Amino acid sequence: MYEEHLPPSLSRGINSPFSAADAYAILRDMSSALTYLSSRQVPVIHNDIKPANIAYSPQRGAVLLDFGLAMYSREKHSTGGTPWYVPPDLITEGTRGAPGDIWALGVTMLYVVGKISLPEKARKSWLIRDLKSRDNVALRHMMDWLGFVSRAREGLSRNDEIEGLVYRMLEPKSKLRIQAGQSAVEFRQTP
Repeated sequence: MYEEHLPPSLSRGINSPFSAADAYAILRDMSSALTYLSSRQVPVIHNDIKPANIAYSPQRGAVLLDFGLAMYSREKHSTGGTPWYVPPDLITEGTRGAPGDIWALGVTMLYVVGKISLPEKARKSWLIRDLKSRDNVALRHMMDWLGFVSRAREGLSRNDEIEGLVYRMLEPKSKLRIQAGQSAVEFRQTP
């Protein structure tokens, strides 16, 4: 067992306190973590990426926490997690997978770069498991949220390195969404 004192999570209030340098480091480190998880012999899906599950300080960098909902990619998808970070794939394809982790990191980064407030503090919640029920309240809340994310995505600068990557992470179609390895490679190519 390895223990380390970690800095606080990214969940530091309704509005992001992070600089552009912080955002770069967080996105670089989380892209690296997701690349590692997806490159295992049997890939691992985290299923709960959000600001509260990422520790960060400029000295230590970003660290992905809380693997309580993690599963192997071949397992049936989870209905657990935090609703604001669940990808549209769950509705359109009935799956989450590695592209869902990328989506969740994209939503997290919208907060980090100051494009949205922390969703848990500012938006109405719903139960993920209720998306499949006949009660469409959960589906309506999720569709409203996805519309909000789409509008925030359109406000990103595609010419900015960080915002351009976040834009690609929030591609609604999972097959077209950037993959963890692609985002990590783009960071390695940056001078």
